[in-house]
Amino acid sequence: MQEEKKEESSKLADTAQEVKTADSVKKDCPDCKGSGYIPCPPCGETGSVQCQQCEGNGGTICDFCGGAGELNCASCDGMGESDCAACNGSGVFGDMYTGVRSECSFCGGDGRDTCAYCEGTGKKECMCGGKAYCDNCQGKGYKDCATCTGQGKILCKTCGGSGSRPDNNSTAPADTAPGSASPDSTPPDGTAAAAADEGIHPCPNCEGEGRVGKCLNCDGKGYDKKTQQICLECINTGKNLCETCEGYGMLDSNGNGVSADTPSVAHHSGHTDSLHGSSGRTLGRKCTNYKCEGGRCKCDVCKGGGQVKRIQNGPYYGGRKTKAATTFERCSGCGGQGYYDCSVCGGDGRMDN
Repeated sequence: MQEEKKEESSKLADTAQEVKTADSVKKDCPDCKGSGYIPCPPCGETGSVQCQQCEGNGGTICDFCGGAGELNCASCDGMGESDCAACNGSGVFGDMYTGVRSECSFCGGDGRDTCAYCEGTGKKECMCGGKAYCDNCQGKGYKDCATCTGQGKILCKTCGGSGSRPDNNSTAPADTAPGSASPDSTPPDGTAAAAADEGIHPCPNCEGEGRVGKCLNCDGKGYDKKTQQICLECINTGKNLCETCEGYGMLDSNGNGVSADTPSVAHHSGHTDSLHGSSGRTLGRKCTNYKCEGGRCKCDVCKGGGQVKRIQNGPYYGGRKTKAATTFERCSGCGGQGYYDCSVCGGDGRMDN
């Protein structure tokens, strides 16, 4: 009887030890508290970071009008009036060969005429309307964090995302501090999680922006210093196209440029399959259209500037003609964008396999 009790007691002790060992193995990771993810350090779990181009303001000072929203009228040089075209500024109608000389009826005898282009104000409205939206963040003042792709959390490398680890014999990778995370790891939801699984990550050269360095054509101003139009080399960004990611801002596991909005790459039989475009098509090689720049083509009408030059003739009141004025209008071919989606690849930048 005593032997049976001892045997039963021994079994209970063994069971308790197994439960204790199991609890030790399944203990929550101290860094992520069992969730498998930690707050993203760059954005502080918000999922967004301040736009560096506009410093979070959402707008930039227009280089054409300096933020005033208006420009000096090119016809009257901002004066609001000019010499009367009928009397050449003399205020008298007629000349030494005319028997009858009288007060000029066009200007009332003062020799000045109100500018017909600006209606005497001396100003013309700038295309920015008084506020130039930052094209880097679309006027929001912030951008999705490139590290967590806007999710606010990144994979915990201490536990590898499992949320648990044993007390002993479990250490973080040698090149990673406890609780740190892989920059290409994101929470498991939607495209971001799939991108992390497939190795899609922000380009290290441009930090996910797609552009880097100062544009030499415009000295980083974003507009052509000679023509005062949008710089065709950097498309008003002031930066050069990143050669590493070809302007996409993201790289796949093979180092090819990939759009951040493109669903992830699927792996089959140890090799990388093709990408999938916005329309669900299977994409592979780059677009063959020589005009295509990452899915966009430069407008043939405005050459990418978004504006077209127009020569406007001045009003004629008799006598000497007033000079024509040069004005700029929003391009009707591209709606002022300067670029349009490539019709060959549908704006994805890559072709069907």
